[in-house]
Amino acid sequence: MRYICLGFIDENQWSSLPAAEGQQLMESCFEYDNELRRSGNFAGGIALDTAKHAVTLSMANGRVEVTDGPYAETKEVLGGILMLEARDMNHAISLMSRHPGVGIGPFEIRPADEQTIQQFEAFHAAKARDEVLSVVHQWGEAFCQRDLDQLESLYADDFRIFDAIPPFQEKDFSAYRARIEGCLPYFPDTFSWLERDVEVSVTGQLALVSRFFRWETADPSHPASQTWLRHTCGLRPESGGWRIFHDHVSVPFDPETVQALFTLTP
Repeated sequence: MRYICLGFIDENQWSSLPAAEGQQLMESCFEYDNELRRSGNFAGGIALDTAKHAVTLSMANGRVEVTDGPYAETKEVLGGILMLEARDMNHAISLMSRHPGVGIGPFEIRPADEQTIQQFEAFHAAKARDEVLSVVHQWGEAFCQRDLDQLESLYADDFRIFDAIPPFQEKDFSAYRARIEGCLPYFPDTFSWLERDVEVSVTGQLALVSRFFRWETADPSHPASQTWLRHTCGLRPESGGWRIFHDHVSVPFDPETVQALFTLTP
């Protein structure tokens, strides 16, 4: 179970400590945090800047008011947050009782609201999955519409592509664009795409999509629609949405004949 430990500090008292003593105390906190990591009890944490740089939001007469710093009457302010993995409250108390930070100021320990956290994570995962799939589908639509500017906008600046056709890799979109422009004349005037067995995994700032897809043409015998391709995308959130930083399109090959297998179906 996760427990949130809120460490409070009297900033005037802290600033009055000799520099060497303050540094030694901080290093002892770091060492104990590492001990918690090694034992699997450290689930996260962050130190906070001085409350002098904080603002307080409050509601007054139906409007949000912003004031500098914490409440004026506050003596001890929040100095850091630590997240523990512990069996129960007694275990959390035992772990934090040995933390050097208790010598700086009091710690408040609260159980994390696991139900709300799980609801948020499920909501975030579903929303992120929809957003990621939208990018992959925009990729297919942009190709079918021959909109290479739109296609380029879906990639991160530092993308890396392993395409089904040479070269071995591509990191320059202008070269990738030229290669696509060379392929498009072999497609009919209008075509679409078909996918199956789509799998999406989203963890924090990383999303992976794997699927099988092929181009679909009005004439089922058209060469462009004969091959199912394996497609894997790695995406990460950037300004404006998820962007593709890794793109891999391939078909299997027969190691005995060293020939690519274009007619396999998933």
